[in-house]
Parts: sequence; structure tokens; C-alpha cells
Amino acid sequence: MIPAERHQRILEMVSIKHFVSLRELSDMLNVTVMTIRRDIEQLSARGIITSTRGGVKSGDEAPVHKLAKAADSNALVRAALSYLGDSKVVYIDGGKLTLELAMFFPYSDEMTIVTNDFSIAQHVMAHSSAALFFIGGKLSRHDNTFHQRVALETLKSLNFEKAFIAPESWDDKGVFHHDEFRTSYYDAIISASRKCIMLADSQSYGSNTLYKMFSLTDMDMVITDLSSSEVILSRRIDPLKLHPIARK
Repeated sequence: MIPAERHQRILEMVSIKHFVSLRELSDMLNVTVMTIRRDIEQLSARGIITSTRGGVKSGDEAPVHKLAKAADSNALVRAALSYLGDSKVVYIDGGKLTLELAMFFPYSDEMTIVTNDFSIAQHVMAHSSAALFFIGGKLSRHDNTFHQRVALETLKSLNFEKAFIAPESWDDKGVFHHDEFRTSYYDAIISASRKCIMLADSQSYGSNTLYKMFSLTDMDMVITDLSSSEVILSRRIDPLKLHPIARK
């Protein structure tokens, strides 16, 4: 992502949340905290935003809550939010796109968020009043998530209304990952969820890794910005379970 694109994403986040931490921006944009600091220095010099300890805030002191505009910053996120409804127990799987989704969730005191992602758990703790159920165990430093035996056993005892998944690698045959053990983990998520919703980023399409996790037919809805997805996926998934969107 070039600096101009990062700057735009930073401005979108700040305009919605009023304050965003350096770590949140680093995780969402997949760059180092030092890179984020340099971006913020450049934007601050233009008087657009204000650098503060540990993060950045908008120049306007009044808090801003514009969920619709926030979701519009990513069409996949906007579409995924439309399936949330009045769900009270929601699982959010680990990943950069699901972290962005979590940042725009309309949290409430009545909600319980379940996640295996360290960054998502931190965000829910710091920015919402929702109950948090964190699936622990052995940390995978590859993506700061938990998938090993302890996490799997915990997951088997839970139940969700909705589960949101955003894989790093997928194609028309299914979802793939380099960690064979995660197959059992995703089987448990699918079994525990009334409805599984997959955010299928076109940039992750075709980058197959070794082990197949599950098929697209295991999902209740696949949201994707893949061009010509209706044609490419027509033999793999029920058209009623496919939500194609235009790339921004």
C-alpha cells in the first residue's frame, strides 16, 4: 500500500472514531508502528489531524459516530455488517480484514463477542461495552491468533448466532492454510454457528497454501469483490449464498 492510500485510510478511521491508537492502525494497514508515526507526522503537519500520545485524533474535539461512512471505507466490511442484524453472540475470526470489521461493529451491552484474535480482543476491551469471550491457548505468532488444542476444546463448548471469517487464501475449491491443525478448528466454528459469513477478498484469491480448511459450500454467505465471481463460482456455490460486490 502506497503512502497516499495509507493516509486516506488513516483519515477515514480518525473521522469515524475520533481517536485511533498507533497499534490499531499498524495492525489494520499491515505496516510497522514507525511507518504509522511517519504518516501521522505528515498529516499533522498539514493540520488535518492531531498527533497525541499513543495515537492520533481528529482536529474536531466532538466525537464522531458515523458507522455508515466507516463501513463505506471497505465494501466487504459494509456488506458484512448488513448481515449482523440483531445478533447477540458473534464470533469474529482472526485476520486483518476481520479486525477492520470489528472496528466498525455496532457494539452494545447485550452483545457477546467471541474471538481468537489478540488484536480484536484488545479492540473490543478498549472500545466497547460488549462482553468478551477470548479463546486462548498457544499463540500463533504468524497472525497473533489461537488455534491449538486448548482453543479447539473451548470452541467445542460454545454456540454463536453469527460467525465472520476472512481467509488469507481461497479459490473456487475452498479455503486453504499452511497450518493443517486449523482444519479441525474451522470445522468446530462451522458446527457452532447458526450462520457463517465469509469475507472473500479478491486479493487473497488463488494464493493457495497446502492444506484445505473447508469448502465454500460450508458457508452460509460468501461476500466477495472478485470480478466475475458469479461465473467463476457458479459451479461451486449456490447463487443465493453469493454476495458479489464491486471493487472500489
